[in-house]
Amino acid sequence: MNKKLLFALGAAVVVICGVLATVLFLQPSQPKNDSAEAISLFVTGAYKDSSFGFDWTTNAIGSTSKTDIESRLNCPAEATEVYVFLATPGQERDSDFGWLAYAQNSFVNGTKSVLTPNFKPSGLVNGAPGASYLKRIGGDYSLGLACTVGAKKNVLSVSYRSIKVESQTGKWNASPEPSINQKN
Repeated sequence: MNKKLLFALGAAVVVICGVLATVLFLQPSQPKNDSAEAISLFVTGAYKDSSFGFDWTTNAIGSTSKTDIESRLNCPAEATEVYVFLATPGQERDSDFGWLAYAQNSFVNGTKSVLTPNFKPSGLVNGAPGASYLKRIGGDYSLGLACTVGAKKNVLSVSYRSIKVESQTGKWNASPEPSINQKN
């Protein structure tokens, strides 16, 4: 090999390494959880911490307390609808493009409170690409509850947990609850 070719190859390697280092350095970090309320999750009446592995079809009941499954999540007075959703992290308030799967929930009659919402991913039957696709590919998502007005067009508040989904099986773990508005 001649010296010019070796020099060109060496320069190319340096450039490629520099680009890779820049890309890795600039990877976005996980967005901070800015939930309105902390969501605790229960299975068959028992609180489950972040070490628990949920199945895709397990009824994961939400509460604002680690000790009381019936501690309600609350929406602003202006809210007219409430939804459970799976979203791209950082896009929890973007109902049109951030929610990858969702289902409408309901308020306790005469209130803006939600009692025992079910965060079971397989029950989120609306949205694109949809819950079954997210199960297939796995990844990091936000699983939460959104208070909206105007047929989900205006998101007033969200409460959510970051989750990691195992591809194919759909087994998932939730990150620890954020330490905001937690009732003990």
